[in-house]
Amino acid sequence: MNIFMIGGTGLLGCEAAKQLISKGHKVTSVALPPLPEGAPIPEEMDIIFGDINKKSDEEILQLLEGNDVFIFAAGVDERVEFPAPVMNAYKKFNIAPLERMFPLCKKAGIKRAVILGSYFSYLTKVRPDMQAAQRNPYIKSRIMQEEVCEKAADENFSTCVLELPYIFGTQPGRKPVWTSLIEQIAFMYNCPLTI
Repeated sequence: MNIFMIGGTGLLGCEAAKQLISKGHKVTSVALPPLPEGAPIPEEMDIIFGDINKKSDEEILQLLEGNDVFIFAAGVDERVEFPAPVMNAYKKFNIAPLERMFPLCKKAGIKRAVILGSYFSYLTKVRPDMQAAQRNPYIKSRIMQEEVCEKAADENFSTCVLELPYIFGTQPGRKPVWTSLIEQIAFMYNCPLTI
């Protein structure tokens, strides 16, 4: 199969590309430059540098032509700080790209789409009492991604969201997701405790 991916040079996208290529699939990815130094990016993956959000519909349709599957391995998470209201940024980077890409995928004849999502979505559904989506804009954006996928699916276009577990991995040249957690714990450890 021919696979078009957004975010193929990130931690998850890179590993997905490596696995897909090892199974004989062709992977093309749009990615923001520069490549993370030292990252194990598969040499066989075709990389198109650029911001997909700045490309015209016609440019995107050309990129999608001849592909069978679309994978979204991009977006932003809680590592990135935005001015209030932060939900606007999550909509811009996590939701709007899918709302734009799905109709273009259909127009280009792509039949399947896979979104690399988050286990937060799973936890939100199995533990609604936690009200995670109501309390956290990032988690809400992940639930909204799933809703966009559900609306886009039809008899000719199937969508799938992988609710990936928390990944404690690293990629050379990129800040690990869990770095901010370690920094917070270190800060709390050094704060004097007052009662």
